[in-house]
Amino acid sequence: MSCNNRINPGKAFHSIGTTVPTTARALRASEILGRNLRERRPITAQGMKEMQNDVIDEFAKAIVPILKRLIDRHKLNFDDRNSTSFKILEKIATLLDKWNYQMMADSKFALVYNLLWEELYGMMLHKTIPDQFERESATHGFFSDYFLLNMIAEWGKGRELNSEYCANKLNEGKGKKCVWNVIQAAVKVYETVVKECGEDDEKWRWSQRHLLEYPHVPFSDVGLLRPFFHKEAAAPVLNGFQKLCREIRTHCTCQATIT
Repeated sequence: MSCNNRINPGKAFHSIGTTVPTTARALRASEILGRNLRERRPITAQGMKEMQNDVIDEFAKAIVPILKRLIDRHKLNFDDRNSTSFKILEKIATLLDKWNYQMMADSKFALVYNLLWEELYGMMLHKTIPDQFERESATHGFFSDYFLLNMIAEWGKGRELNSEYCANKLNEGKGKKCVWNVIQAAVKVYETVVKECGEDDEKWRWSQRHLLEYPHVPFSDVGLLRPFFHKEAAAPVLNGFQKLCREIRTHCTCQATIT
C-alpha cells in the first residue's frame, strides 16, 4: 500500500514526481497513524498489520450522513406514509444509519452504499458530457471520486441542489435536481437488490454483487470440465466505478444460492 500516493520518490531526479488524488485508503491510514501520534502510542509491527487489515472507508464516513439526511428530509414530502416509495426510503435510510463504514465482504450495508454511489454517479453529467462512453471514461476511476464527494458536501450545506451537473432527461422540470437524483437512486438500489436477492436483507452480501470471471480456454466451454477450470471471485470495487471494467459481470447473488 502506498499511503502517500507517490508514484515516484520525493527525491526523484530533477524533483520530477507523480501524484494521484488522496484515496479513501490513504485517508484512513493517515487517520490511524495520526491518532497513534496524538496519543503517543508506539507504532509497532502488529499495529501496522492491523492497519493493513482495516476496512473502514473514510469517504463513506464523510458522505453517508449527508445522503441519509437528504433522504430523511424528502420522506416528509410524502403524504401517504404507507406508500411503497416512502417505505423504501425509510428502509435505505435505516440501513445507512446502522452502518459502521466497514467494507466487509458480507456487509449488506456496504452493498447498499456502493450501489447507491454507482447509481448516483450514473445520473450525473448527462448535459455536460452527452456522450455515454466519454462520460463513463471521465467518471469511472478513483481520480474522479472527489467530484461527486465535493458535490455531495455542497448538497449537505444546502448548495448546488439544482446544479446542471445533476440534470438528465428523467429529472427535466424537477426542482432540486440533485436531491431528486439521490431519491431516485435510493429507490432503484432497493428495487434492484430485492429483485435479485429477495426482501430478506440478511441475505444481502456486498461480495456477491461483483464477480470477476477467470475463464479457461478451452475448458470453460466444456460442460463437465467447466466447474474445475472456470473460476469466479469477488472483484474489488472502488466506489462503484466498475462499469468501465467490461470483464466484471454485475449482478447480485443471494447467499442462499451460493454452492
